[in-house]
Amino acid sequence: YMKGYIAGLFEGDGSLGYYPKKRSYMVRLALVDKELIERALEFIQRLGYNIRPKIRIHKSNSRKHLFKIEAWNKRAYNEILDAVNEENPSEDYIKGYLAGIFDAEGSLDRMTLRIAQYDEGIRKKIKLFAERLGFNFITEERAVRLLGGKKEIIRFFATVNPTLQRRKEKILGTSVSILSNSTIE
Repeated sequence: YMKGYIAGLFEGDGSLGYYPKKRSYMVRLALVDKELIERALEFIQRLGYNIRPKIRIHKSNSRKHLFKIEAWNKRAYNEILDAVNEENPSEDYIKGYLAGIFDAEGSLDRMTLRIAQYDEGIRKKIKLFAERLGFNFITEERAVRLLGGKKEIIRFFATVNPTLQRRKEKILGTSVSILSNSTIE
């Protein structure tokens, strides 16, 4: 679950880079929500990844600040790349991946759950993974959308356990602790 979650977050809001002139590798995750950075850090540490996190608050042009985790080393780069390119993803990996990509790019508006994504390959991956868990997503121009209304949205949250309380509370109300306090192994 944790490896999938990190992969989903990075495919949504992360950056991986190799700079040949400097012969350096970079891993960066920049998010608006502090609770996502905290969960990412916990999972990164529990997985033993070689990311000595430097959390920075980055002021952006908008009113919101970004919380960033950065690492500049080849091992961290390869660890994240391996997580993203998991060859035989287990059901737990898939659940984590969908939670991570939803936390990074998901929205819930008027009983419609969407995961925005410009990359067609990632949209296909989301749809494939969701189908393996019995969910029916349709592909839109720049997103995938869950079909089935409130019942399927609740099942999605219960199955994959995304982090963001404010999104869960939109549909479930304020009593979401049963879904958010699950132990992740």
